[in-house]
Parts: sequence; structure tokens; C-alpha cells
Amino acid sequence: MNPAASEMLGFKARELVGRPLNLLCGMDGERPAGFSDERPDSARSIGPGDVMVETRCRHKDGSTFPCSVRISRLTVE
Repeated sequence: MNPAASEMLGFKARELVGRPLNLLCGMDGERPAGFSDERPDSARSIGPGDVMVETRCRHKDGSTFPCSVRISRLTVE
């Protein structure tokens, strides 16, 4: 996690290891808003294997705010 994201979300990287993504994005403990097996309507392609999704993120204090999340395909060989 980069320092700007850590400050914006109120978490240190070590607090998030092994935690589900919906801790940070999405609402009500469901799958993160904009994240699914299908490409969400709010997603736009920004390059090969990369999309940007408009969603809401959750600060450590429980408050939420609108944000753009970049999702990149990662291939591990």
C-alpha cells in the first residue's frame, strides 16, 4: 500500500494483510461495489488488462467516500 492510500484509508499496510477487499471498498459486507466476475457498468478500460471502477471506499473510522479503483490483471508464472 502506498503512503497516500494509507493516509486516505486510515490503515497501515500490515493491518490489511489477509483481510478481504470489501473491508475497503463496497458496502454492507457484500462484494465490493463494482467488483464482480463480470465487467461492471462503471468500469472503463485504461489499458490492456487494466480497468478503472468508480465505487465507494471505507476509511478505518467507518466513513465512506467516492473513489476510483484501478484493477490490473496479474499473471504469476
